[in-house]
Amino acid sequence: LFQYKIAPQDTPDPYSFGLEVNDDEFTNYQSRQESQDEQGVVRGQYSYVAPNGVRITVTYTADAVNGYQASIKEEQTDIIVRPPVPAPLPNDARAAPLRA
Repeated sequence: LFQYKIAPQDTPDPYSFGLEVNDDEFTNYQSRQESQDEQGVVRGQYSYVAPNGVRITVTYTADAVNGYQASIKEEQTDIIVRPPVPAPLPNDARAAPLRA
């Protein structure tokens, strides 16, 4: 006869965090905030400016009953995103020509 006990599930630890990037030089704009309560329900939002200048904002919740639920909002901005320009390689880092 085997007997075992199922350990009670730990309760989720609440947490909260956020970040924001506003980088005019590289036209990098993004933010994120998220929190979890004692029942394990996660709520959050993140946003970024897409290459076409549209700010995409995703608001979400996640829990054991409903899973992940998200809504997306798009907002036109006047931001003109500049793609990064690769820095030139130093002469000694360039590939050598092929020789037969």
